[in-house]
Amino acid sequence: MDFSWIYKTVVRIEPFRWQNYALFTNGSILIRLPAQNYNGELESCSPFHSKRLTDLFPDLSHRISLKPFPSTKSLGIEPGSWLKECPKCKGAGKVAQCPECEGEGVVSWETAYHEYEATCQTCWGDKLLPGDSRAEQMECADCSGTGKSVWITPCQVYDSVISTFYAYHLSLLKGCKIQINGTEDQVYFVFDGGDGIVMKISLED
Repeated sequence: MDFSWIYKTVVRIEPFRWQNYALFTNGSILIRLPAQNYNGELESCSPFHSKRLTDLFPDLSHRISLKPFPSTKSLGIEPGSWLKECPKCKGAGKVAQCPECEGEGVVSWETAYHEYEATCQTCWGDKLLPGDSRAEQMECADCSGTGKSVWITPCQVYDSVISTFYAYHLSLLKGCKIQINGTEDQVYFVFDGGDGIVMKISLED
C-alpha cells in the first residue's frame, strides 16, 4: 500500500523510525505506519521523543469508541477550500532577496558621530520580497512554489473540531475511523494500514 502521498501532501516533513513504525508528523498531525510499509531511509528518534510518543497514543488495551470518518460531502468540505494566497510570496510562488537590505532585514548608516540601524522599509524586516525582478528569484519555501498556503479553518467532526485540511485528507484514508471523546487537545484515528493523532482546534480559529 502506497502512503507516499501522506508525506508529499499532508505532512511534508521526512518520517522517522519509532519502535517498529514509520512516523510522519508536523506538530499538528501524527501518522503511524508499520516501518515495512515505508520505502525509504528512516532516522531513529531520540529517547526523549520516544517517551513522549508513548504517552501520546491511547492505551489500546482498553476499549475506545470509534466511528467511521464522515465523507467530505457530509462535512461540507470543498477541495481546496483551505487554500489562500501565500502571505510570503503574495501568490507569486517565488521570492527574492531584498535588494535594499541585501537580505539582512535591516539597513544601517553612519554619520561622523553615530551609527544607526533601522528595519528595512522595503521588506519590513522580512528579508525577502515576493517575485522581485531586480534580484535572483527562488522558490517560496512557505508554499513550495504553489503561491497558495494552507490556512487553518475549523471543521466539526462528531464531538471534535479539527482543521478542515486534515479532515479532508483523513476522509480519503481507506477505512478511517475517528475516536469519540478524545482528550482535550487531540483525537485518535485509525485507518487500513496505520493510525494517528490529530490536534484539535477551536471553532474560532
